[in-house]
Amino acid sequence: MNYVVYIADHFHYQDADHHLRHGGYATGEEAVQVAQAIVVASLQSLKKPGQTSKELIQMYLTFGDDPFIIPAPDAPPVSFSALEFAKDYAGRLCLIDSDLKDE
Repeated sequence: MNYVVYIADHFHYQDADHHLRHGGYATGEEAVQVAQAIVVASLQSLKKPGQTSKELIQMYLTFGDDPFIIPAPDAPPVSFSALEFAKDYAGRLCLIDSDLKDE
């Protein structure tokens, strides 16, 4: 496999003993999609009704899953930031919650 997705959890920040190997993938695109799905699942599990995106990101930074991608030595690097993706998704997730409350 050319790309391996690992999951660090923010609760054990920078503790490599708590990194979990999630799986290997043939393409960078596939690895990014898997990493994004991990962030989505983490945010959805942390989301509380009425929560703002800022509050959700704070919870994510404390307790969320932080996937990262390691390419094989001969594979091209991929660009993926779990935090940047989480900020974008949290904004959309909280906006949906707010829109539903207004109905």
